[in-house]
Parts: sequence; C-alpha cells; structure tokens
Amino acid sequence: MTTPASAPIKPCVPTPPRALNHIGITVPDIYAAIDWYQAVFGFSHIMGPRVLQATSSVTHETPTLFGPKFRKAYQAHLITANGIGLELFQFVDPPVKKPADNLEYWKIGYWHLCFTDPDIEGLAARIVAAGGRQRIPVYEFIPGRPYKLVYCEDPFGNIIELFSHHYAEAFSNWPQPGMAPQAILSREEFAAEMAALQPQGAGKGAGKSAARAAVKPAREAMPAKVTKPAPRSAAQRGKTKARAGK
Repeated sequence: MTTPASAPIKPCVPTPPRALNHIGITVPDIYAAIDWYQAVFGFSHIMGPRVLQATSSVTHETPTLFGPKFRKAYQAHLITANGIGLELFQFVDPPVKKPADNLEYWKIGYWHLCFTDPDIEGLAARIVAAGGRQRIPVYEFIPGRPYKLVYCEDPFGNIIELFSHHYAEAFSNWPQPGMAPQAILSREEFAAEMAALQPQGAGKGAGKSAARAAVKPAREAMPAKVTKPAPRSAAQRGKTKARAGK
C-alpha cells in the first residue's frame, strides 16, 4: 500500500527508536565499488554480487519495486564497523546513467552518506588517492569545539561526508556550550513559511488532506480502543425492568 507524499506529521503514538539497517546506492561498476569501499573504508564484503532479474522467481520482487522497465541488475552487500549495511546496485538493463549534476540536494531523496573517523583529513586524502574527490576544505563545524567535517565523493559520484565525532555527541546537546544563539524553527513558524511559499489561489486543504491520508495506515495499525457504554438514564433502567417483568 502506498501513501501520498505529505509534510512531516506528528506520530500518533509514542514508539521506540528503530535501528538504521542499511543504505543502498547505485554504482556503474559493482566490483570496482566493492573493492573501493573495502580498500578506503575497510568495510567487510559479506554477500554478492548476485544477479537480480525481472524474469527470475528468485528475485521476483524486483519488477514490482522497479517497474516494467527493469530487467537486470547486480547487487552486493558490505558492512561498516558499527554493523550498518552498505548495499551496492549496478543496474544493467536499463544501464546506470551518471547525472549531469551529482549534488542535486534540492530534490527529494538521500543526497549523501556520512562516515565517522577521528582523522578526517587523513581519510579525505585516502579517498582522493583512491580516485575519489574532496569537494570542500575541512571545516571546524563548531568554533572552539573539536568537531570537524568535510564533503567528498567516491569515484562513481556518490557524495560522502566525513565527520570526526559521534553523531549524538555533536547534536543531542544543541546549541553546544559557547555557541552563538541559533534560530530553531517552531511548527507554527514552519507552517507560516510554507503557506507564504504557496502559489496564489492554491488549495488550502491540500496539504492537510495528504497528511490525513498518510497517517491513516498508522492509525489502522493501532489497537482498537475499548469504548465503555454511556451510563443509562433512570427512565431507560425502568423500561428494562418492565420488559424483564413481562
């Protein structure tokens, strides 16, 4: 079942955080990508490449996912130091195409991977030496703090961020001590900004209806509430006793 795209919505019920399982990326050469991520990042190659075919009963889910145009692809799995999977795809039919701009950050979707290393200068140099690219200089992310970042890309054009510290350490205590005050966008401010960007005459209820449609499956999955019957009036109790006496 699919749901229409909508703005983020508040969860219906509290739920524990899930673990990130893996990330899938497309490359033009499956073995070159396996070798590169093993050599540069030390990832373990745990499966593949296997052949995905629309006509095969073993990979029968692929035409449902990729549509009627899909015929064949190669797939491999690597694993990082903290157990997150990196899934590699090389599409054969139709073949992989490199976009004219591989940093289309304004389009919906995933636009970079991020890996942690305390020596991001050294790892960035390693990426470049292995045929990748360093896109920007190394930045001190928070002045006066040890956090640093840099953006690179693999030889196939996938954007890679390198971050020097654990994600939660940098972002769960925000703003960090000593930082200048920063604007945090409230839901109300966000709604006002989005409304201001809407074209003149756009339907005001469109976003709300899409959000309602998106949240419906989650509500359907929730356990049904047990509704207690409303207390009966004295007149209703009297009628019941009268019927019982007959």
